Amino acid sequence: MKNVLGKDDNVNSFPVKRFVVPVDSSVVRKNGLVNPSDELVSPMPFEIPENKNDLNRADLVILNMIAANNWKRPIYFTSPWGDLGFGQYIRKEGLSFRLVPVKNNFPQQNWIVDQVMRQARIGGTAIRDNNTNKMYENLMNKFKFGGANLGGVYFDEENRRHLLTIRSTYAEAAGNLADQNRKPEAINILNKAEAGINPSNLPYAMPSRFNSHNQSALIYLEAAYKAGDQKLAQKLSTAIKKDLDDQKKYYDYLRTDKEDMFQSLATEAQVNDIIQQVFDAVQQKYGQKTPVVEMPEAVGNAADSTKNK
Repeated sequence: MKNVLGKDDNVNSFPVKRFVVPVDSSVVRKNGLVNPSDELVSPMPFEIPENKNDLNRADLVILNMIAANNWKRPIYFTSPWGDLGFGQYIRKEGLSFRLVPVKNNFPQQNWIVDQVMRQARIGGTAIRDNNTNKMYENLMNKFKFGGANLGGVYFDEENRRHLLTIRSTYAEAAGNLADQNRKPEAINILNKAEAGINPSNLPYAMPSRFNSHNQSALIYLEAAYKAGDQKLAQKLSTAIKKDLDDQKKYYDYLRTDKEDMFQSLATEAQVNDIIQQVFDAVQQKYGQKTPVVEMPEAVGNAADSTKNK
């Protein structure tokens, strides 16, 4: 880093792709950067992906921070940073991701939602290795919901997107805790999410770009099944199925009667079909029959029946 970035030239590339970061185990543990039970990787090797041939200055700054830090302070990212090849050392602690000299687990392999999405090639979920103790502490004691618990608060599309991220984070933590046989804590996490985000403000399922509501709802649904919260799972199943069915009817109508309009929504229709496959796979995995959506009685019939009583 000194030999390349220390020059006065405007450096936009780096001569090597493989790196080794020294790890002083005593310093790492003293500074509380890992869990007591963690097995450290020392030194910590990583390699820039083969398809990334150019490093911009922002990339080099990140590499330089890692090289100069010497594990004195924690390094956090706002996403599971994988562009520079050290993604296997990123651990989630809430809405942030910490770089740790530990080979992390990959809990997404325990999630049907993630597996089916990857098979369908629409990407996986944001589920990553969790520091479950830290996640539990942060989600239960430090997170706030900005009024999302109050009925009648309006959240526009951008704010709904952020709330979906928070709901998914709670679901992820709950599901991973349940997979560790910590179901009471998983139930606590789900209860906190339910109390913090009022479904009237942020419905479990609704049309949104690339069905983002339903993608988050599926993670939430699988977490409820894992934790054994059948009541919440039933509410989610009913909401998701109704929305997916309604969307399909709409897209099928456009396909046959409004073909020109359908072309602009063809991708959304395809995503809806894939989300339906994911939903069916989750229901099959956890032995649940597809919920029956009860449609309300027509207003005219209801009035007539009331009149006849």
